[in-house]
Amino acid sequence: MYDVAIVGGGPAGLTAAIYARRANKQVVVFEATNCGGQIINSEKIDNYPAAPHISGLDFSQKLTEQVEELGVEIVYEQVQHVTGSYGDFQINTDSGECHAKTVILACGTDTRKMGLEREDELTGKGISYCATCDGHFFKGKDVAVYGGGNTALHEAIYLADVSRKVYLVNRRDDLRASADLIAKAKKKDNIEFVLGATIDQLSGEKKLESVTLNTGKKLEISALFVAIGRVPNIVGIVPGLKLDANGYADSDDSCETNILGLYVAGDMRNKAVRQLVTATSDGAVAAVAALDQLNNPTPRDERYKEWLKLYKIAGIGLKEGGLAAAKVSEYMGIDYPTAVKYIDALDKINVAHSDLKNPVGHSVKIGSLQDFPNPDGFDSREGDEFLESL
Repeated sequence: MYDVAIVGGGPAGLTAAIYARRANKQVVVFEATNCGGQIINSEKIDNYPAAPHISGLDFSQKLTEQVEELGVEIVYEQVQHVTGSYGDFQINTDSGECHAKTVILACGTDTRKMGLEREDELTGKGISYCATCDGHFFKGKDVAVYGGGNTALHEAIYLADVSRKVYLVNRRDDLRASADLIAKAKKKDNIEFVLGATIDQLSGEKKLESVTLNTGKKLEISALFVAIGRVPNIVGIVPGLKLDANGYADSDDSCETNILGLYVAGDMRNKAVRQLVTATSDGAVAAVAALDQLNNPTPRDERYKEWLKLYKIAGIGLKEGGLAAAKVSEYMGIDYPTAVKYIDALDKINVAHSDLKNPVGHSVKIGSLQDFPNPDGFDSREGDEFLESL
């Protein structure tokens, strides 16, 4: 059984693997195609700290090599289902089943399709979702890019150096891409902006020959590169996983999900920014959360409740000048035997030291709360407010 199983070999998944393996855990990464994720198609990365101008392919190769050097097992298979919960997840792949104590989903996203008639038929025959993959097939030809975000602008700029003419078609009158990309695209003489238009029809016998817009305008092109967004690659993989209205995994910045021991990282979780740097950040956060669960099987919120009780009881001892079980029982609303149990717990962690035990009461002397043990970094404000109210 693995300690951590990671589904997805993109930047988020591989970063999670690095963190988990460096903690000496048994780690496996499942990847359906090639490690690296969609960043592998980027010609150049300029917004990742301390790695300017590196290509997406080089970045992915270096990251994969780093994971392999650490001894992480990479299994190139498609994951069909993940079932179970913390302690024993079952990961079903094309060839079998394995088990893991925790799972990190980093499945990424897939390209959003136009939903037009003949789209699937003409995919690979003029319709593409990756300019850096297929753009060289259309050198000197007229092509179009459909979309108005950063990806679409990157595609258009790349194709402008390869193709004769590039139509940039966007359904809105403005572009969602960053200002610097728009400015760069406008400097390309062979990019024509076709705004406020959608593609309604695909034409061509054996391959794409033209597209018709909702305005009635017809573009004679050899290729159409679709960049209208992405959809999370997670539907149906984990029964019971809570998703948001758009199908993204529901989690906060802790990368935890509604299933104990299951974490999400990267573009497939609901968040505001989906960039390379946030993917690697997610991978680190998810791995640390999984490690915390493995090292402390009791969930963090339950550990906090117990820590808070001990903190409050120690504070009672400070206020009373000594810790009596009767007073703990009164202030905390717990029975006498339970109060004795908590006082004994404080004694064991060397916070309260026994100075009086008699048949009538159980009492220990408290020093200070300043050095109260807090390995989880819990916030003491709730306990301080309670003590101030006494």
